[in-house]
Amino acid sequence: MTYWSTCPLHIRYADTDQMGVVHNSVYAVYCEIGRTHLCKENGVPYHEMEEDGIYMMVAEMTGRFHKAIRYGESVRIRTGVVRMKRRLMTFQYEIFNENTGDLTYTGTSTHLFSRDRKKTCDLPEKYYRLLSNMMGISDK
Repeated sequence: MTYWSTCPLHIRYADTDQMGVVHNSVYAVYCEIGRTHLCKENGVPYHEMEEDGIYMMVAEMTGRFHKAIRYGESVRIRTGVVRMKRRLMTFQYEIFNENTGDLTYTGTSTHLFSRDRKKTCDLPEKYYRLLSNMMGISDK
């Protein structure tokens, strides 16, 4: 992997359970925040792809919880690309607690590209070129 994007995030009360700990379901949202930040940072905002009828469907998601994050803390979401092909892309995530420096979560998500939410397709050349060139990833 040759490229990492980093996005800060302050933990909201709505993200936590009754004990003030970030609920496990919220980590998928945090990964989405990191993923959309990475794409936008590389000239490929999600909304532009969707306006062109291209969507990124989640095909698989994995995650490991290392330490709890609590309300009032801040995190740093690191997102990278570990695999990119014409029809799919796999992202890697690392979430760090800004207050302690601890690694709190690691995970991946694999996405298939689809046209108009119906069937898989190749990522259009303009988007593929931007993402693969800026990240130094070849189509293998």
